[in-house]
Amino acid sequence: MHRNKIRIFCHNCKKKSSINHKEEKANELLKDHLNRNSYRIIENEKGINKKSACIVVNQTTEELIPSNDLTRLLKPQNYSGILLVDRKYVPVKETSDETMGQIAQVAREVFPDVIIQICLTHYSKTIERTFIANSAIVWGLFFLTFRLRI
Repeated sequence: MHRNKIRIFCHNCKKKSSINHKEEKANELLKDHLNRNSYRIIENEKGINKKSACIVVNQTTEELIPSNDLTRLLKPQNYSGILLVDRKYVPVKETSDETMGQIAQVAREVFPDVIIQICLTHYSKTIERTFIANSAIVWGLFFLTFRLRI
């Protein structure tokens, strides 16, 4: 053990390597967050407070290769021309919340042939909030009709 790293020597290839458990935990936290677990869920499941989890995730992502560089490096040929904008919350200082309408408007200006499609989950939740405020019966009938048409 050396500085939180377990040192391993392979007798076959005669190489030394190390296992860094801090790095493994950081990668695990990043993976959990990218799999749509909120910091609150990570806090409850992993026993690390959400501020620390956020710091670890941000530090880990800073070490990754920028996506534009990765794209240039891999030179993928199978892009479909689809830009997916998800509404996952990412705290950023000195910004304002953009509405889906504003994002769609900018996307149309930059990419004139873009097709805008809202996520069915977000669309359903928005409609649900609207109708439940009015009447559960009206919402139930609308939602049933909506699902039958999809």
